[in-house]
Amino acid sequence: MRRWCGALVGALAVFFMTPASPVAAHAALQGSNPVDGSVLVESPVVAELRFSEEVLGEASSVKLLRLGSGLTDELELSVVHGGLTVLADLPTLERGAYLLQYVVVDPADLHKTVGSISFGIGVAAPPSISGEQVDGSWLSTALRAVTDAALLLAVGAVVIVNLLVRSGRRDVDRVARLAAISGCVVAVGWVGLLVADAATVGFQRVQWGSLILSSGPGRRALVGVQLVVGVGWAAMMLRKASGDARRFVAHILLLLAAALVVTAAFGGHAGIGGSFIVGVAVRAIHLASL
Repeated sequence: MRRWCGALVGALAVFFMTPASPVAAHAALQGSNPVDGSVLVESPVVAELRFSEEVLGEASSVKLLRLGSGLTDELELSVVHGGLTVLADLPTLERGAYLLQYVVVDPADLHKTVGSISFGIGVAAPPSISGEQVDGSWLSTALRAVTDAALLLAVGAVVIVNLLVRSGRRDVDRVARLAAISGCVVAVGWVGLLVADAATVGFQRVQWGSLILSSGPGRRALVGVQLVVGVGWAAMMLRKASGDARRFVAHILLLLAAALVVTAAFGGHAGIGGSFIVGVAVRAIHLASL
C-alpha cells in the first residue's frame, strides 16, 4: 500500500510541476503575404499563408476570386516550414480587387479552418472573412462517443481480468470476451471515424496513403486495428492457458490495453503550444484513470 501511495504522490508532483502550455484548438491563420487588406502596385507571384499548426497540404485548397468577374481559380499549393506555411502560385493579375479563399485541414483530427484574405492591385482591397473552424460531422461526433465508451469498457475489462487471474480465479472467460468485443468496437469506430472525417474533407482530395500515415485519425486506425487483433488473440489464449502461462498472457493483455490508451491519447491536439510528449502522457493518464 505504501508503494502505491508513493507512486501516486510522485505522479501528482510531476503533473503539478509540469509547466502549463497554451492550447490552440485548430490551425489558425497567423499572417499572410500579401497582407490582408493591402493595396499592391503590381501582381504578386506567390501568396503565402502562415498557420499556427501544421496543415495537411494535399487535403487543403486556396481559391482566387476576382471581384466583379465571377471567375474563381483553384491555385496550385505547396507546404513548407514543417507544414506551417502554405504557398499558392498566382497567375499574372491585372488591376482589381481580389480574395484568396482558403480551406486548410488539420492533420490532428481532419477538421477544417476556412476563411479569406483580400488585397487590391491599384485599388482598395475588399472586405475579407476571418478564419472559422469547422468541426466534424454529426456522424464523426457519434462515432467518437461510441469509441471512447468502448475504449473505457475494454480497458476496464482487462484490468478486471488481471485482478481475477492474480486472485487465482479461473472464471475469466466472459470478462476476457467483453474486452475483445469492446476492442473490436474501438477498432471499427476508429476506421469509421477516419472515413467520416475524410468524407467531410472530400474523397476526391484525399490521398489515402499519406492520410493514413500523416494524420492522427489515420495512424490511430492503422495501429488500433493491429492492437485489437492482439487483444483478441490474447483473450483467446487466456481461456486455454493455466498457471504461470495464464498470468503471462494476462500481463500481455494489459500491455495491449495500455497501448490502446496511448494510441487514443495521440489523437487530437495533444501538447499544442508545449511539449507533445507531455501532452500525450497527460491524456493517456487521464484516459487510463477513467
